[in-house]
This record gives sequence, C-alpha cells and structure tokens, in this order.
Amino acid sequence: MRGKKLYAFLSASALALIIGAFGCKKDNTDKVVNVEDISYGKENARIEQIVSETETFVDQAYASGFLNLKGGNALGSTCATISVDTAAHRIEIDFSLKNCLCKDSRYRRGKIICDYSKNKKYTDSGVVRSIYFDNYYVNDYSVKGLLTVVKVENAKDLYYSINSNVTVTSADGTMTTGRKATQTRSYVTGYYSADVYDDEYYVDGYGDYTHSNGAIYTFSIEQHLRVNPNCDWPKEGVVEMTQVNGAPRVFNYGPTIGCDRKATLTVNEVVNEVLLD
Repeated sequence: MRGKKLYAFLSASALALIIGAFGCKKDNTDKVVNVEDISYGKENARIEQIVSETETFVDQAYASGFLNLKGGNALGSTCATISVDTAAHRIEIDFSLKNCLCKDSRYRRGKIICDYSKNKKYTDSGVVRSIYFDNYYVNDYSVKGLLTVVKVENAKDLYYSINSNVTVTSADGTMTTGRKATQTRSYVTGYYSADVYDDEYYVDGYGDYTHSNGAIYTFSIEQHLRVNPNCDWPKEGVVEMTQVNGAPRVFNYGPTIGCDRKATLTVNEVVNEVLLD
C-alpha cells in the first residue's frame, strides 16, 4: 500500500523533528458494524478537507496577512481577523463568533491558532508548527484537535510532514467522527509564489478513522490526493478504507479528474455515488 510505505524514505533526522507524533494502533475495543453505512466515506473526506484547508489558511495568513473570503479578501473586514506575531511565534485566525462566508462557500466561525518553533522562522526547514482550534466550526460542525506540521526541505525533497488528531461533531451533537493520521504534503507547483492559491500539491498517508456509528477503520491513500486551494475538493485521489476483519472499501475522488464535488465509494463491487460537502 502506498500510504503504509510512505515514510520509508524519510531520514532519521527528519523523523526526529516530529514532536508529539503518535502511532496509529488498534486495540480490543474495535467495533464491527454488520450493516453497511456508506456515510463513513463522506465523513472521512470531511475531516481530510478540514485538515488540508487549516494548513492552507495558516500559510496564507502568514504570507499575506489576510484570507480570501466570499467576494474578495478579508483585509479590513470584521469577518476574519488575522494576527501574526513573529516575536511570540504565533499566528491566529479569528473568524469571529458569527459565521463567516469564505471563498469556498463554507461558513466558519471561531479561531485557528498556530504556535511554531521559537528558534526558527515560520518558513525555515525543520520548523514545527502546532495548529489547534478554539471554539471553531465549519458549516456548524464543531472541530477539535491538533495538527503537528514539520517542514522538510533539502537538496532532494520539499514536503510537510503532518500528524493530525481531529474530531468533528455535528451541530445537534448526535454525530461525532474522529481521525488520527500520518501524512505528507508534497508540492507540485506554486510553492515559491507568495499566493497560496496557485499551489498544487499531493497528499499521501494513512491512519485510523472512527465512524459516528462506532465502527473503526484503517485508511490508506492508495493514489495520492491532488489538491489545489482554488478547488473546493481534491481533484483526484483514491483512499482505501478497511474495517477490522472486513473487506477494503475504495473511496475515489474521481472517477473523472477535475474540480467537482462528485466521488464514489465502492463496497463489495457495488459503486455508490457520493456528493462531498
């Protein structure tokens, strides 16, 4: 599997930079749900989107001091306030207490906070970024957790190592999903531009996902996700999800390559259409 072999190429020195990293282990509390509920594919994709966009928001906040919102940017707007404190090594994005309509037509409120290595600049190789949330919501889903991001840059490689532990809860509190993941974000184009919205990158990795009905899955990105912040969903990519003692389920952000919300989930050779949030 691509995802499970992902870190074979990382050097020992790069791995040593990752603080607070966690392994994805399973125990005897795993639950098997006999009735197939295909919503796990969409729920996992929702968390993937939140993790990806959070890192993009922090990068844009640092690079330009504002976020792109619906109909323009947030410079001077009360909808989202950006604070970049290079002395304290902290970046704070405050979407305010009321829903803020963003460029991707998703509503957000609350804060995203990033603390980064005291002895390095935000853009330095080896810098460790701890990104977390304060009363943060996306389309009224509550988001909690931590992203630990390490930039790795040398003569051969440029990528970010991302360990995430995120839970998402629906507005009525009846549905909570969680995910622990170990991933990389490797740039294809746009890295050296100041505009993060011309970036394009691959996401690879693996982890554990807990469905809202209690079922626990492992997941592995088998064909890397191709992401461009100008598209509201990954352009392409394949994720394999496996419940304990179960057959693999294949979540495909295609089948066509492009910017649309259509995806498929294949279970026991049955193809189910999925519309992403």
